[in-house]
Amino acid sequence: AMNLLQGVNFLLKNQLSDISEAWQMASIRPQNLFNPDFHPFKVGQQADLILTEQLPDQTLKIRKVLKNGIEISLD
Repeated sequence: AMNLLQGVNFLLKNQLSDISEAWQMASIRPQNLFNPDFHPFKVGQQADLILTEQLPDQTLKIRKVLKNGIEISLD
């Protein structure tokens, strides 16, 4: 079994999807199955965000994670 980042990287490395579609398939689309009214961003709410870098092989490396607006250590 793969985690979400491994799944996204598999799609990118094998050129099965572009970065936007791969990320949506891993995050927004599954959420919409359970909650069709889901909107990932709302004005005034704390955000959960991931900052990534796209490497030469097209895969992503996580650089920073924010949970409820607070940076989480990657150590």
